[in-house]
Amino acid sequence: MITNNLPNQTLKTVVNLCLVAKALLSYPLPYFAAVELFEAAMFRGRPETVFPSCYGPSTGASLRWWAVLLRLAVVVLTMLMAIFIPHFAILMGLIGSFTGNMLSLVWPAYFHLRIKGASVGFVRRAVDVLIVLFGLLCSGIGIYYSAHALVKAYQGQEPRPFQTP
Repeated sequence: MITNNLPNQTLKTVVNLCLVAKALLSYPLPYFAAVELFEAAMFRGRPETVFPSCYGPSTGASLRWWAVLLRLAVVVLTMLMAIFIPHFAILMGLIGSFTGNMLSLVWPAYFHLRIKGASVGFVRRAVDVLIVLFGLLCSGIGIYYSAHALVKAYQGQEPRPFQTP
């Protein structure tokens, strides 16, 4: 939302290029996590799973050719989703408003409270509670404005919530 409302076009371009670089460099981590989960659930080999193993029979073997094609298909599928889903960037902002704050602020502080809450002092518990509340507040604001921008985009209007009509 902040990027969409920058007044200077040059600054907006620089920020967008940084966001593209961030997206390209942060894609491999969730990609490999998803592929590992998928392989563990579906491709460990018979009789454990329905499909054969993605790796060759020898120890330390490389991926089989069809497993490489499956990984390539996952990349192409995610690329096609980004291309063909209307207003994908705004949708990712909406999802990121929730998941980003939960992963960065809310869950770490909440789990710290649950695990160590009884053994830390009042000030540390209060800081954790404030972090959780701040994360929930930021999530709520981000979800509201991202949803507002998504509705405006689908109505054919410019999705810039901070500009007056």
